[in-house]
Amino acid sequence: MKLLILFRQQPLRVQIIFLIVFVLALPLIVANIQISKDNDDRLREQANEKAQMVANSIASSRQVVESLSNPTHQSRQEAQDFSHLIQKVAGVEFIVVIDMNAVRISHPDPAKVGKQMVGNDEGRVLKGEAYFSSAQGSLGLSQRAFVPIFDGSGHQVGAVVVGILTSSIDKAAARVNQSILSALTLALLIGVVLAVLLSNSIKKTLFGLEPLEIARQLGERNAVLESVREGIVAIDSDGRLVVVNNEAKRILSLAGILDNLLGHKVDEYIPHTRLSDILISGEPEFDREQDLNGIRILTNRIPLYANGEVVGAIATFRDMSEISKLAEELTGVNRYVEALRSSAHEFLNKLHVINGLVHSNNRQALIDYL
Repeated sequence: MKLLILFRQQPLRVQIIFLIVFVLALPLIVANIQISKDNDDRLREQANEKAQMVANSIASSRQVVESLSNPTHQSRQEAQDFSHLIQKVAGVEFIVVIDMNAVRISHPDPAKVGKQMVGNDEGRVLKGEAYFSSAQGSLGLSQRAFVPIFDGSGHQVGAVVVGILTSSIDKAAARVNQSILSALTLALLIGVVLAVLLSNSIKKTLFGLEPLEIARQLGERNAVLESVREGIVAIDSDGRLVVVNNEAKRILSLAGILDNLLGHKVDEYIPHTRLSDILISGEPEFDREQDLNGIRILTNRIPLYANGEVVGAIATFRDMSEISKLAEELTGVNRYVEALRSSAHEFLNKLHVINGLVHSNNRQALIDYL
C-alpha cells in the first residue's frame, strides 16, 4: 500500500516510464529464463545425440571389435588410434572402450588404459543395454552415451562410452544465453528510450501539467462555468458539443431542447447557432440576436485556437427577456435619479431666495415666503 501511494505521488513522466519498463522487463525476464532453459535442454539433447552417434560408429568399427575379440598389443593400439581419430573428428571430449570387466582398452589419456573405468554407471551397458547418463568421471562431470559392442556372432565383447563434458555444454549454453541476454537487454533499452519519448510527448500534450493539476483545473473550470449567469456551449473541430453549462441547459429547456446534448452535432439540436460557420471563418461575432424556437437570446460566438489552428468554437448567451427586464429596471433608476436631481435643483433655488431676503433685511417678506 505504501509503495502504491509513493508511486502515485511521483510525476506523470516517472509513472509512465516505470510502468512501460515494468511491462517490458517482466516478460523479457520470463522469456530469458525460458529461452535459456530451452537452450540448455536443446544443447544437452544435441550432446546426447552426438555422443550416441559417435558411440554407434565406434561400436561398429572393425578395429574396436577386433581389439576386444582378439586382444593383442597391436589390435588394442589400433583401437586406441582409431578412437583418438574419431574423437578429434567428432569433437567430443573422450571416447573410452572397455571390455566386459570394465577395464579400459582405449582412453584419451594413455596412462589410464588398462585401468578400471570411473563413474560406477557402466553396469547396465555390460548387460547389453544402451543408455545415457551424467556422472563424474576421471575427466570431470560429463554427459555420457553407453553403447554395447558385439562381435560377429552376436556375443557382447565390451562397450564404448562417448562423453561430452558438462562444462563444455555449459560454456556453449552460456555463449548462446549471453547473445540472447544481450538482445533482450537491447530490447529493454529501446523500450526505455521509447518510454521516455512517449512520456515527453504526453507531458507536452498536457502542457506540462500533472494529473492532479489537471483534475484541480478541471474542477475549477467547471465551477466557473456553473457560476456564471450566462449560458455557455462549446464545440470541437467536428462540430460536436463538448461543453454545456447549467445556465445553457436552463435556457435551452425553455426553448424545448431537453436532450443530453454532449457529444451530438450542434446543428442537429440547436438552431441558428452559426458555430459551424465560426469554425470555418475563424472570425468572432459579438452581441448577435438569435431566435431559439421562439426564445430570443443575445449571443457572442468566438473561435478557439490551438497552435494557430481553429480547434473549436464557444458561444455565450443570455435570455433577451432578462436583458429587457434589466434595461427596464435601469430606466426606472435613471428616472428616479432625474427626479431627485430636479427636486434638489428646486430646493437650491428656494435657498437662494431665502438667502437674498435675509441679506436684504426684509423680514416681513421672508416670513411671508416661508
